[in-house]
Order: sequence, then C-alpha cells, then structure tokens
Amino acid sequence: MLTRTARAPRIEVADTRRDRVAASRDADRGAEGGRGLVLVAAPADRWGVGQGPPPCKAVWAELDLPGECPEP
Repeated sequence: MLTRTARAPRIEVADTRRDRVAASRDADRGAEGGRGLVLVAAPADRWGVGQGPPPCKAVWAELDLPGECPEP
C-alpha cells in the first residue's frame, strides 16, 4: 500500500506469517532470506513493524522527498 503522511510518502506491506516477528539481522552469505528489513531500512528515513490487518503484521517505510522539511 502506498499512502502519504503529512511529511512523506509511506510504503506498507503486510505479511500473513504473524508467527515470525520481523527483525533486522545479518544474513549468511549464501542464505536465500534474511535481508528484507536491511533492504527496507537502507533508503528509508523512518521505518518500523506493526500490526497489519488481522492476522497480519506490517512493515512500513517513509521516504522524505528532497526539498521538503520533515516535521520534528
């Protein structure tokens, strides 16, 4: 889902695997997974994990646009 907050575009994705808590970690070099939150955090100015539509968890990221001043 793509929305806009008062200060930035916000991207949010939901995952039905609520049994797995999203956490940033170092993935093994040959691992097929474990890099998702690293990829989200790299370009994001703010990001987090929260409750999505039941029974999902959601990961969101906000990206400040050039020339706009974020609110404190």
